[in-house]
Amino acid sequence: MRAILVALALAIPRIAAADLDPRVLVLPAEGAGPRGMPTLAADVGDALARGAARTTPTVARADATLSDTAVVVGCDPKLPACLDAVAAALNVDQVLFSRLRATGADATIEVTAVTREAEPSTREFTIHAASRAADLAAIEPAVVEMLESGEARRSAQVQHAVVIAPPPPPPPRPAPAAHPIWPIAVTAGGAALVIGGLAAWTVAAGKQGDIDAAPTGTSVELARLAALESSARRYATAGNALVIGGALVTAAGGYLWWRSRRAPAITIAPAIGAEHAQVVIGGVW
Repeated sequence: MRAILVALALAIPRIAAADLDPRVLVLPAEGAGPRGMPTLAADVGDALARGAARTTPTVARADATLSDTAVVVGCDPKLPACLDAVAAALNVDQVLFSRLRATGADATIEVTAVTREAEPSTREFTIHAASRAADLAAIEPAVVEMLESGEARRSAQVQHAVVIAPPPPPPPRPAPAAHPIWPIAVTAGGAALVIGGLAAWTVAAGKQGDIDAAPTGTSVELARLAALESSARRYATAGNALVIGGALVTAAGGYLWWRSRRAPAITIAPAIGAEHAQVVIGGVW
């Protein structure tokens, strides 16, 4: 395994080029052609490299085959995901490799173009012994089309994957601040005390009329008059206390209600969007 890694490191030269140019790596052909074409594997590699050079100036050749590289990466080269992993491991944008098999005196070439983050493209070519040079030359424009279509598919998939997030909705308006109701209850209680005091004053005033009209000729009538006067004083005193206390409570309740209307009533509401989070603070001042 270490020997394969060293071989790969020595076989893949560094590609120094502009970031806009795709980096293409041509792997050696696998398989064997007919006996009458002993240099077919090298000729196919040259054709792939010339075709790739029509699309980008950053073309490199490797000494390790796809099978050897897949062993290092740890995947099955028959799977499309493995081909993408191989391209990523070799730090290139596109990979070209081929497989040869003999069909009598002729050869069948299976060429695969791998573009990262896109489906690989595979085509078959037949190399005839009688027209070998022309058949190899026909591979070059096909390689150009395969590489360019791979880049187009990759760009389309990337654009499809990019979801343009809509602008975040405006934060919700804070709910109206709820003011306390207990100052109103205090005010109403004070008013009830005042009404009770006025009622006590009314009773005291009625008893005062009875006192003014009460006879005083006998001791019994004097005792009755004294009882009326005592009762009238109690009602009058109770009325005074209720009216004064109720007035104070009513005034205090009114003041507290006024303060509650003018005091800041703060509300805090979270606002969460696709790419942001904020806190909205509102209230009445």
